[in-house]
Amino acid sequence: MVTILAMFAWDVEVKTDPMTDQEDVFASVKSKDVDRYGQQSTLYVRCMDGQFDVFVATTEVLEGSLNDELSAVWRFDKHPAERGILSEVGQTSAFFGGRSHDIAARLRTADKFLIELPVYPDSSRVFEFDVAGAHDGINQVAGACGVVLPGTVPSAEIGSSARIPDTPTKAGPSLDTAGQATELCVQVAQMIELSLPTTAILEGLAGATVTYEDLRCLAEGDTRDEVLVWAVESHFAAE
Repeated sequence: MVTILAMFAWDVEVKTDPMTDQEDVFASVKSKDVDRYGQQSTLYVRCMDGQFDVFVATTEVLEGSLNDELSAVWRFDKHPAERGILSEVGQTSAFFGGRSHDIAARLRTADKFLIELPVYPDSSRVFEFDVAGAHDGINQVAGACGVVLPGTVPSAEIGSSARIPDTPTKAGPSLDTAGQATELCVQVAQMIELSLPTTAILEGLAGATVTYEDLRCLAEGDTRDEVLVWAVESHFAAE
């Protein structure tokens, strides 16, 4: 069974295996431009067979290395461009691999996503995607794979989202935020377990209503990470 839901420019497709009832979920959006063959490329956020992936599929031939790796540059909205190594599949798809959780989380709040990939016979080509409205679709994909993306507080555990404040505060912990802080510590532990970079963790926690004192657990026990502790302490440093 296949169900397709339209969300702004995004499509969400759910495929259910009639024998196992397992759901594979695909959220996708087409590129604004077309390639040399007059075809649009597609940005996918996918849960298939329990595997969570973000990748770009195109009819262009991608020029990767002998190890099926390729160098890519991508950018969210007006933020600085980033560079990294992606995995090439079938010469026409570029997978973010271990970066998929971070990329998907940032796509949820972005309006535009650009990615430059090496293509044959040109040296490279930039693919542009309007990604506004991705939030619910990407959350649906992540939920199908049991993935907690950076910035997501499981609704079953917390009634409302809790994030680190953008401005420093010296206010002491409160009864209202104590429970949220505990859940945030659990969330951070999950992020560290997934080997997400410190920057992704801090982005996921940006804007919380808890204080630094509430989050002392970030510097304790299994969640301790020296770089993360330094970043959080700097964030909450007194003016």
